[in-house]
Amino acid sequence: MNFFKDRELALRLKNNQVSSKERFGYLLITMILTNLFLYDKHMNKWDTYISISVILLTVAGVIACYNTNKSGDDENFIERFTCISIPVMVRMSLICIPLALIKMLFSHNAFEKSDIFKLMYYIISLSYFYFRLNSAIKIASH
Repeated sequence: MNFFKDRELALRLKNNQVSSKERFGYLLITMILTNLFLYDKHMNKWDTYISISVILLTVAGVIACYNTNKSGDDENFIERFTCISIPVMVRMSLICIPLALIKMLFSHNAFEKSDIFKLMYYIISLSYFYFRLNSAIKIASH
């Protein structure tokens, strides 16, 4: 894996010299780093639990999707993951927005402070996202 030589990686990608497993590694590291950059040291304990849950669910979800694709035709994983994520996110939003509105009705400080409800919100929404994405990747790869 190239962690510094971006142009070398670009040439390897151009020449189709980056394996499916290595491409998966880049995706997984990107997803983890994205979540780590969102971490704020001034968060409360629930924010810490949320951050840990998001990272664990992301790693588990990406690995599950990769393995599903690999057990199929083992082709175009990054493309499938990226493209199918969009409609899955739209569907997830249609579920999560009403949940957020319900929370706002029952809480005076709906999203100002993290609590167990926000943790459950993240766990449910991310679990749904990766479950739905994985099932769609299975369709695309089999």
